[in-house]
Amino acid sequence: VLNAVQTIVSGGYLASLPSTVSDAQAAVVAAINELSSDPNLNSMATALLSDARDFISTATLNFNTANQSSVSAKGSYTNASAQLDVASAGVEEFVAKRAAANEAAINEAKQAALGAKNATEGSKTDALDAASDAFLNADTAITAAKTTIDQAYTYHRAKAITDGAEENTVNAIEQYVRGVRAAPPTDLENIPEFLLPMYDLQQAINVAETLIGDKVGGDDSITASSVSSKLSDVVTKTSSLIEATSQAFSVILDGAVEAGDVFKLTIGGTAVTYTVTSADETASASASTPLSVVRDKIVAAVEASSGIGVTPSAAFSGNELVLTAPAASDSISVTAAITDSGESSGITVSATGIESALQGFETSLTALSDVTGAIGDAVDIVVTNASSAESYSAIVAKAETAMAATDDNAAIKEALNNASAAAQNSQALVDTTQNQADLARAQAIYSESSAAQSSAGQAQFAQSLSKTLQEEALRIAQEIANARPVAIDDVKDGDDAIDEDTLIVVNLLQNDTRTDGDPLVGATLLSVGAATNGVVEILAQQELVTFSGAGAGVTYTLSIDG
Repeated sequence: VLNAVQTIVSGGYLASLPSTVSDAQAAVVAAINELSSDPNLNSMATALLSDARDFISTATLNFNTANQSSVSAKGSYTNASAQLDVASAGVEEFVAKRAAANEAAINEAKQAALGAKNATEGSKTDALDAASDAFLNADTAITAAKTTIDQAYTYHRAKAITDGAEENTVNAIEQYVRGVRAAPPTDLENIPEFLLPMYDLQQAINVAETLIGDKVGGDDSITASSVSSKLSDVVTKTSSLIEATSQAFSVILDGAVEAGDVFKLTIGGTAVTYTVTSADETASASASTPLSVVRDKIVAAVEASSGIGVTPSAAFSGNELVLTAPAASDSISVTAAITDSGESSGITVSATGIESALQGFETSLTALSDVTGAIGDAVDIVVTNASSAESYSAIVAKAETAMAATDDNAAIKEALNNASAAAQNSQALVDTTQNQADLARAQAIYSESSAAQSSAGQAQFAQSLSKTLQEEALRIAQEIANARPVAIDDVKDGDDAIDEDTLIVVNLLQNDTRTDGDPLVGATLLSVGAATNGVVEILAQQELVTFSGAGAGVTYTLSIDG
């Protein structure tokens, strides 16, 4: 222990080396607490500091156990010496030597049983602490999953309704998942396929989060197996949702547009390449986003690749394209590379959207389901063995009392046999108990990476959703700007000149356009200024009705105001 602390001192975390193990433990724990107060710590650093605190506690327990083993070893030596004295004693010394030997034998059993009791109790403390760490990590992971799915469902629910889904239908889906409704609605027009399994997953996560939170909060009636089972339920529903969602990849271009650069995307094992031409370089000079020229060519190249398995589209940013794989397809991978002919250019690809986060949650929560189950089994063994070791120690103590209360050799022999058997049984538990405690600690350490993976998935999705919302807002703003009308003068002269004192109807909007040059759609005149000569007024909106069909024999009915 002191050698390990010397390393910490050498690293500058402690000013001096403590002289005792207990002082070393206090100094290291104080240093850990000071580091833990740093507000810049991330979740992984916090978990590592927690491990350090556990390790110094375990080291101290091991030190105490070693001390007890030393005492037990001395007892064994004393007992052996006493037995030797009995064997070599004369008649006059025999009774006294035998009494001393019996005392040494019972003391050896007592120290052995006490050593086993302390060792298993230390293993129990470590195993329970490891289990606590694992459940905290499970809580971190399930909370990250809940935050992500809550955000995703809120967004996609609102988007589905905006895109034409009936809110009553969405409510009916939710009622069905919660068991309030016997069957799902049948009219699912404009309802995304993934909406029902996403809500189903959200409900499963809520149940798991509540259960794990109560466990972490101290509810000992909640077993490790029940936590493992609920996490397994979440994994199952996560897998179902993944089957209904689409993979999405964001491909970002950067640098200059330069003829000769070769951009390469490998999509599910199929390579798609595009070589920048001099014409691209020329066109990019006048583009608002130069790389959009290359981006559009890469989109076309992917579209032209048969059986590629993804749909490419231009993102709002001029240097980005999105690759989307249909929900029914197998999971694919996308990588990117570039052969740069001169100035620095680059291409990167990253998985985005909910499916990427779901895959991370599926992996991490599967691991945590296994971990909590394994830790539960290990802790059960450790707790049982520690209880048994305590019982064996009590048996030895009872034998010691019984032996001290009698001079009957048969009773003394029975007490010694009982004490020896109990001591041997208790010692037999030590290695197994320690191994299970070590297993629990290893599982707890493994759970840290799983929790970190879930937290990373949450952060990734939050970033992706923020980007999506930002791009949607930008698209709306762009559409509003593009839709602003550009009024073109309406001139009536020459053959179209208006005769004096003549009534004429002029469609003032027919030659007007949107800012982006597209035709006006649904435009209406709101007001008109006073005429310099004559009178001008806006006529009520007139609708043009076109009749078409077979012609003869067809009856058309036009209803106005009912």
